[in-house]
Amino acid sequence: MNPLILIPARYESSRLPGKPLKLISGKSLIQRVYENLAQSDIDVFIVTDSQKIEDHLKEFAAKVLRVDDETKNGTERIYLAYKRYFGLNDENEKHDLIINVQGDEPLLSLSLIDKLIAYHSEHSEFDITTVYRKNSDPECFRDSNIVKVVTNPEGNCHYFSRSPIPFNSKDWKQHIGIYSYKVEALEKYCNAPLSDLSNQENLEQLKALDLGMKIGAIETKEELIGVDVQEDIFRVESYLKSKGLE
Repeated sequence: MNPLILIPARYESSRLPGKPLKLISGKSLIQRVYENLAQSDIDVFIVTDSQKIEDHLKEFAAKVLRVDDETKNGTERIYLAYKRYFGLNDENEKHDLIINVQGDEPLLSLSLIDKLIAYHSEHSEFDITTVYRKNSDPECFRDSNIVKVVTNPEGNCHYFSRSPIPFNSKDWKQHIGIYSYKVEALEKYCNAPLSDLSNQENLEQLKALDLGMKIGAIETKEELIGVDVQEDIFRVESYLKSKGLE
């Protein structure tokens, strides 16, 4: 397999403006995400629409793709980047999988991405694969900002929701927003209109299910703290300090 990792990073954020450039123990959020993943032979690019972010990326020699178009989400942004920089030129090296990594996961490890790629390579029946982490916190279970996923024993995703599902569950699956796409699946997804379910739940992965795509999921036990608000930065800094990883 020949995977490609694309990390969408926008400067504007309703809850935390300038989020990719926020410092976590002296190093920017986007630099932490990039450097965690740029340690292998897999190509890693950050996809941005911001000159401020691009200038910052050049300070530590990160690979960057510029896409200034208005898009609905990061998935559409990485699709445009792939199509423009990789997908249309026959002279370009072809990729089998496109890995969409959120630019707000500073604790994400390369080993988890490797595990996701290996799983998708072995399970070609899936159009998309993703990640979940088991959780038993009842407060998180009721939190609409935390997405839950229901799978069967084979890892096939049945549904994603902001509601507490399955009902009355004490050990549920928290979705982690990392995706591996087959190239043709990413193209089909981005060329299709939004679906009713994706609008109702405000979850883009439901559009893929409405299109009849199969989504597989693997479990991780890694501690992941996504950054959405300033308090999350404090949580990440506290975690890094406790592990001696500042």
